Amino acid sequence: MDNGLLDELRLWIHPVVVGTGDPAELLTREGFAAKFDLTDTAVHSNGVIIATYTPKPS
Repeated sequence: MDNGLLDELRLWIHPVVVGTGDPAELLTREGFAAKFDLTDTAVHSNGVIIATYTPKPS
C-alpha cells in the first residue's frame, strides 16, 4: 500500500464477534498512511458484508 500498487481493497465482514477492539481501527490505526473511499457495499442473505474501498488520490 505504501507504494501505491493497490487499486481496490475488498473486506469480507462476517457476522462473528471475537475478542475486543473497534473494527474501525483496521484502517485508522496509528502509522497507517493509506486513505480510502468506500465505493461499494453488498449485504448477503447470510449476513456477510462485502465493503469495497479504493485509494484516495494523493
